[in-house]
This record gives sequence, structure tokens and C-alpha cells, in this order.
Amino acid sequence: NPPLSEVYPLDVAGGQTRTLDFSIPGVPGTNEAVLELSALPPLNLSQRLEWLLGYPHGCIEQTVSKAFPQLFVGNLTPLSPERQAEVQRNVEAALEKLRTFQQSSGGFSYWPGGEVDEWATNYAGHFLLEAQAQGYRLPPGLLSGWLTAQRNLARTWQPRTDPWANLMQAYRLFTLTLAKTPERGAMNRLRESLSLPPIARWRLAAAYALDGKHDVAENLIRNLDTEVPPYRQLSYTYGSDLRDRAMILETLVLLEDLERAAPLARDLAAALRSTEWYSTQTTAFCLLALGKLADLQGGGEEFRYAYNLDGKGAHRGSTEAMVLTIPLEVEGRKDHRIELHNPNEGLLFARLLVRGQPFVGDQSAAANGLELQVRYLSMDGEPLDPGRLLQGTDFLAEVRVRHRSAGYRRLEELALSQVFPSGWEILNTRLFGLEGWSDGDRPEYQDLRDDRVYSYFDLERPNAEKVFRVQLQAAYEGRFYLPTLSCNAMYDEQIYAHLPGQWVEVVSPENL
Repeated sequence: NPPLSEVYPLDVAGGQTRTLDFSIPGVPGTNEAVLELSALPPLNLSQRLEWLLGYPHGCIEQTVSKAFPQLFVGNLTPLSPERQAEVQRNVEAALEKLRTFQQSSGGFSYWPGGEVDEWATNYAGHFLLEAQAQGYRLPPGLLSGWLTAQRNLARTWQPRTDPWANLMQAYRLFTLTLAKTPERGAMNRLRESLSLPPIARWRLAAAYALDGKHDVAENLIRNLDTEVPPYRQLSYTYGSDLRDRAMILETLVLLEDLERAAPLARDLAAALRSTEWYSTQTTAFCLLALGKLADLQGGGEEFRYAYNLDGKGAHRGSTEAMVLTIPLEVEGRKDHRIELHNPNEGLLFARLLVRGQPFVGDQSAAANGLELQVRYLSMDGEPLDPGRLLQGTDFLAEVRVRHRSAGYRRLEELALSQVFPSGWEILNTRLFGLEGWSDGDRPEYQDLRDDRVYSYFDLERPNAEKVFRVQLQAAYEGRFYLPTLSCNAMYDEQIYAHLPGQWVEVVSPENL
């Protein structure tokens, strides 16, 4: 089940002290608390990064989005040796995982074994190049194969009626220039397009800036607004208005235009410190752009701080980091008190983030845009009660998902999350030969783990549905918790459905 988390604002005026009593939620031993300090309005950095790292799905976009900001997080906050080692492990693991997405052409697919995805190829290549620039060793052949694919796609690209095609090509040309192999002919052809939309102009300007042609870049974006009309995309470029504004900030950083970058950076920071949900793509691009801006500016405003947790003694320090994150020792007890003192003249911005694993899952059902039904069946197709099963029983979990959204004609990149109690074992997830189970119900991709199954799919039109079956066995005697069943659109949190969890029991024949 998703972790419980709470955020306490703890801003302190100059020369003042604030005291906060707080409790740690969830199961003992799973708890953590982080104090986040800044002389400027904070980014909510800890919570945003933790959400990215904890996002359970593993397509290429989310694999890159989890790792990409970690290349630049050290520009935003000091990292302990342990945290630096963790960042290195995470980035190296992502680089290695990218091998499973690369196809024979050198391009990358959204899921392993799929067709080449243009945005995924751009995004993964961007990450590879930035990681290499920071000294990471890339898996052999990964970058050279990608370069071959990118050159071929850039040279053979033709204008299309698709409104996002220009952005796709502009991003491709940006990555090739970042790789120090600019396709200048293709860049010039795209620049001369009369129908080049603003975000494509910004991304193409970034390519020219990388190529040292700042005058051309400035001409491309002359009189362009940094505002973007609100939108949210379920697939293709996985974009949003905030993602695009982060891309604009990256261009302004490359042009060293701090005058235009500053207000845009404040907007991005305000968005991140809000409670608004943002996709992995949007969150990653915001942290990436702000990290690059921090690197250009060379640090933040120095501030001092002092705090005392549970009366154990004052901790004092100072930093020039934009954001300082301090892990707090909260093991062994539920209730705590923190005193935070601000020795500075100005306001010290502070937030306390606490989190823990819940004892049980969400006990309510809710839905918006999707309809979710689950049945448990014997191997003969007869309904059965999962609350009490005989040890050794084989049975089926059948989930039906139906399109109920009025806002989208087609629902894309849906994720069905089935997590099973530890007393049940997964036997077979690919029961396509059973009666009533058609090829049309096959997921785009399925991720099978020891205790859960993630299924990824689209629903083509309103009222369309898919049915998924997993074969299980009641393997271990005892009482266990069956977690919440959920389905959601990975790039729009407003499209979701979940059914409550429940306690289940597996009984041995001797105890019947």
C-alpha cells in the first residue's frame, strides 16, 4: 500500500523559535522524517524526489525520470557520502536497465521488446549524454547505437500534420547537438518551417545555443511568451504545460538569460512546493531545469539554523545550498517535538515531512473515469469467497476495467496494480487460452513480481473494457491482508479507480 505521509509547514521569522509536536504515522520501523530548510521559498525537494523514486512502474519514461534529476540534485542540496553513493547506485542501475529497452536499430522502446518510441529515444539519449558528462560509464554500445538511430531519424524526418512532430524533431536535434554531432542542415530546415509551434522553437533554440549560435537561438524565441496554455498528455510526449515551461527554463539557462529565467524558476518552485500532483515526466523536467539553474548561479543565499529534536540537544549549522535536507532520528517512538530557531534576519522557510507504511490499505472504493470490478473464481469458473480459502486451493483473480471518462476519447498508459497477500502465490498470469479471454484483452506489457502483477494497457473508446486474470494458489496457512486493488492513468491522476483491501485467511485441512 502507498506510504502515509504528512507535511508540516514550519517557517520561522528572524530571531524567532517555533515548536512543533508531531506524530509518526504507520507501522513502527517503517518511519522516517526529514527537515527541509531554505532561505528562499522551498521546492518540496524531499517529497518530490521520494515520490519519483517510489513510483512503482518501470517503463522507460519512468526509469529515466527517476534517475535523471539525481544527476543534478547535488546542485540543489548538499549530499552526504551515503546519499552520494545511493545516487550513484540509482543512476548506474538506470543506465544498465536501459539496455533492456534498446532495439536493433539503436532506438529505444517504451516497454522492453516493443517498437521504437521517438520520445523515449530522445529522452533516454538526453539522460545518457548528461550522465556521461558527469563521469558515469555507459554500458558498451548503448550510446553508439542510439547515435546511429538518431542520425537516421533526423536526416529522414519529414514534416507531418501531427502537431507534436516538430517538437519531436527539435528534441532529437537538441540531443544530437548535446552529443557534439549536430545535424545543422536538419536544424536549419526545421527553423525555416512556417508552422513551428512555440515549444518546438524553444527546444530548437536550445540546440542552437549548445552549438554556440546564440544569435540564431535568440531570434527563434524573440517575443515568445514563457507561459504555456494548460494541457496534459496521456502518452506520446507525456507532456504538460509545466513540463514545457521547465524545458523553456532549460533553454534560458543555456542562453544564460537569468533575467527571464528567474521569474520562471520561481513559478516552477512554487508548483513543486504545492500539493498538486505532477507526472514523473513533469516532476523530472522541473527538477532537472532547476538543478541546471542552480549550477549556473553557483549556490544560494547563506543562512544559519538551529534545531532540537525531543530535547536531545541543539544542532547548529549554516549552508549556501538552495535547499538543505536533514534526516531526523525518529525510530523507537511515535510522538516527537522539534524546536527550530532562526538566527537570521529574514524568514527561514522550513517544512517537516514525515512518512510511514500504513497498517492496512485504503478501506474505501472510489473511481473517476474508470470502472473497476474484481471476482475470485474457482478453476471451473465458479465464484468463491477469497476471505477464507483451503490451503492448496488454486483459483483465479479476474479484474474487469471499463472506460468511463468523458474527458478523453482514448485512455492511454493505464496501469492496473494487483498486489496479493503473502499467503497467496502467483502461479500464472497469462491465461489467454481460457474461455472468454480474448486476444483483445492482452496487455501492452505485464510486469510480474513475487507478490504482485502490474498490467499496462489502453482503452480505445468510452465503454471499452479489458479483462485480466491471474491464477493463484492459497499456499501458506495464516491470516493476511489483501491490499487495495487500483487502476490509474499514469500521466493523469484524475483518471483512477480503486477497490478496498480486506483481510483473508488460508486454513489447513486439519483446522477445518
